Amino acid sequence: MSQTIYDTTPMRQVFKEGTWDVKLSFLVMGMASLVNKQFTKGLLFLLSDIAFLAAFVIQIIPAL
Repeated sequence: MSQTIYDTTPMRQVFKEGTWDVKLSFLVMGMASLVNKQFTKGLLFLLSDIAFLAAFVIQIIPAL
């Protein structure tokens, strides 16, 4: 299997040299996809992020 730039570039360098949408995608999953007009992929990532946060707040935090 051939290597891509994603396999060889450290995350620190990606964050440092990336555009604003790449940096925002580090915080909110799917934002880079939405900015690049990949709406289905971006919305699925965003919904999975919201579902995880909702499950975390509803189930994990009360158990502490």
